[in-house]
Amino acid sequence: MKIAGSLPLAQPPRPSVDAPGGARAAGDAAPRAAEAEVSVDGGFRFIAELRTAAARVEAVRLDEVARARNDLATGSLLSDEELDRAVDVLLAGL
Repeated sequence: MKIAGSLPLAQPPRPSVDAPGGARAAGDAAPRAAEAEVSVDGGFRFIAELRTAAARVEAVRLDEVARARNDLATGSLLSDEELDRAVDVLLAGL
């Protein structure tokens, strides 16, 4: 059974809040609501990337999932020889 991952998704940029002109006066903790500008373009890009990545995900093969669950339940997922070979490959990579 082959388990394939996908590339990590890009994190969306944080929305920016700036007063008109891009600067805040000294002592202003935050701009007033009427003066604030919020940019959410990065969020839209992130959602578009997420949808594109989701469209590339292969469908789950329910027959293979059922077979793997059955093999786990019966203890026949891997033979001793397969386990030994897997351990040997892992150790060789160290």
